[in-house]
Amino acid sequence: MIEMQMGKVEYALSEAQEAEDVVIICFARDGEMALKSTITNGPEILWALELAKSQVLEMGQVEDA
Repeated sequence: MIEMQMGKVEYALSEAQEAEDVVIICFARDGEMALKSTITNGPEILWALELAKSQVLEMGQVEDA
């Protein structure tokens, strides 16, 4: 559960503190997207994003009630 004193961005970053590498997809209030990563090799970033995509697809979708 997200601690009430911590915003959602701060919570996500705190959860990633122990990671060896991170890939962060950022969305500004105006909708502009930015990518931040500790991985500097383009193909490795793409591999990480594809792995994340696969995990998201495995979650499935919530059925409409």
